Amino acid sequence: NDVGLRGVVGLDSRLAAHQDGLLLSGPDGVEVATAHLESRDPWQRYAGARIWIEHGHPDVDRVFGRMENSEPSGLASWREALRHVPARALERLKEAVFEEGCAGPVAVIADACGWHDILPPGARERLAGADAAEVRRAVARTIRPSDTRSPAATANLNARLLEDPDPMVARAALWSLALMDASAAAQRCRDRIDAGLADSFDVQSLGFLGAANDFDRIAPLVADEATRTAAIRSLGFLGNVAAVDLLLRLLTSGDVDVAMAAGEAVEMIAGPVPDPPRARPP
Repeated sequence: NDVGLRGVVGLDSRLAAHQDGLLLSGPDGVEVATAHLESRDPWQRYAGARIWIEHGHPDVDRVFGRMENSEPSGLASWREALRHVPARALERLKEAVFEEGCAGPVAVIADACGWHDILPPGARERLAGADAAEVRRAVARTIRPSDTRSPAATANLNARLLEDPDPMVARAALWSLALMDASAAAQRCRDRIDAGLADSFDVQSLGFLGAANDFDRIAPLVADEATRTAAIRSLGFLGNVAAVDLLLRLLTSGDVDVAMAAGEAVEMIAGPVPDPPRARPP
């Protein structure tokens, strides 16, 4: 569920308290954490995986086996857990990215190693050519502006992943480019829009990264059903008051998603829309 920023802070506090309690229990606490790996609640799975790996010190085969048997939603919990364990706890798992194995676990470990900046360059290059799109996407997410060891190789790898046939890989590469060079990422979005190749992610990203004068490029995309909602949100992010008239007309759209997106965009540009006056009781 979307718990919001305040909710995330609260969850972190609760998980930290839960972790402290389990650690005080020693091996029994780790056993309780291990049981959470089978929970239907993603946050329980996250807490269980984090404590098990960090304090239970399971061997690589056991960790890999657990992840191989996880559903995609379960792997999301593992991904978050591995991002939060200390980098030293990943050292035992890092070599697994060199091995041929189930794509899901390899992608999760590659993502975590990239998060901690410990993914070996050789592994990154090899995994960028993996058959599984989820592995290539994980690699695209590991590209960071702090990666100064070989900037030319990093730029070439990102450029390659930007052209990946899988849209999720290309989107991850675009956002990595935005972290390294926001103006270059914005220009790529413009080029794809001008060439008729843009998808909703390109359109919405230009709203984040572009300038007010990108209004003329984005506004026509409201007429295209494939990019309509993304274009509306993008206009809100741009903040150009020239979009307000168009957005106000969309408030009465019969499409609930379009009407809601238009309302949110108007508020981003002009501030909160007041509630209509209520009739006074007689």
